[in-house]
Amino acid sequence: MKDDMRANYLLSIITIIVSVFFLVAAFLTSEAASSTNIGPMGWPIMILLFTLLMGTLLLLITWVKGRNTDQQDKGYIPSDDEAPENKHFHMKNRHFYILASIALYVLLLPVVGFIVVTPVLFFFLAWLLGMGKILKIVAVTVASNIVFVIIFIYLLGIPFPRGVGIFRSFSFLIY
Repeated sequence: MKDDMRANYLLSIITIIVSVFFLVAAFLTSEAASSTNIGPMGWPIMILLFTLLMGTLLLLITWVKGRNTDQQDKGYIPSDDEAPENKHFHMKNRHFYILASIALYVLLLPVVGFIVVTPVLFFFLAWLLGMGKILKIVAVTVASNIVFVIIFIYLLGIPFPRGVGIFRSFSFLIY
């Protein structure tokens, strides 16, 4: 357990340092003219900010887990509410199901369109990977689809496949 925590500390610190270094470099880079709202440096800056956030979260989570481990070593016994659940959904050969679902997604994307087929893929993958309760899966699926539409369509000006027929008409209602 201690080796895992050391590895997490090391990974998070390296992630934070690299993110900060490249963020400074990205902010010092001169901007070129762009036809979109964000510009050519916007996308790398967003990714680096997200990476910095994830490194910081990993550092905080590792620190909190380390404190909890220290409390348990001193005789602290967590209540039932604090006890971790070891319910892991396991399906044999699920990597084949993931590959098959992504292949089906690629085939259906031009026909059905991004707005319809992407939430179905996200829902299936989240369920297959054992994300948990159905309501949580639906919330993450809808939220991630909304974030993708906002980032790619409205901020970056990159259109997604609309599909054909009724699916095309449905996508025009959204973007």
